[in-house]
Amino acid sequence: MRFNLKKHQALKLLAKKFLSVNEKISLSKVIPAELVGISFKDIEKELKINSYQRELMLSELDKSKEVVFYDLEERGCFIDQKNGFSALSNKKYINQNWSIILNWIKNFVQIIIPVLALVIAYVSLTVKLDSLKMQSDKELQEVKNTMLKQKQRIEELEKQSKILPNHKINDSL
Repeated sequence: MRFNLKKHQALKLLAKKFLSVNEKISLSKVIPAELVGISFKDIEKELKINSYQRELMLSELDKSKEVVFYDLEERGCFIDQKNGFSALSNKKYINQNWSIILNWIKNFVQIIIPVLALVIAYVSLTVKLDSLKMQSDKELQEVKNTMLKQKQRIEELEKQSKILPNHKINDSL
């Protein structure tokens, strides 16, 4: 992802060098590569990258024909007038960078939304089940209380019925 930004910076650097020399020299003259180009060492120094990163970055720019390599006293490259300037002006590598970021966010959201929905559903069901359990416990307690009252009432009636029949028996004699 950062290589895309570095590629854009490299094209910008090469374009700046190319244009600064191109303005000074007449368009009819052939411009030597070392004047419009930048050596690999200078590219590494300007972009603060190592030789491995430079090779990765420039190989892709070369594949797209956005830079042209030269090998004179030092190895280096310069921007291609057609493809290089086009990529720079269209912000090709900045757009690729944003595309990567947006795709990553899209993938993250596509994963996280269903997971969050499952978590919310689980929490909701747990809360609902807890409230139903509390309600059923309350109703069960009410039934137990009613049964206890009924039992006490039955015991009371049995006591009264024992007293009353005995009383009647004594009265009838």
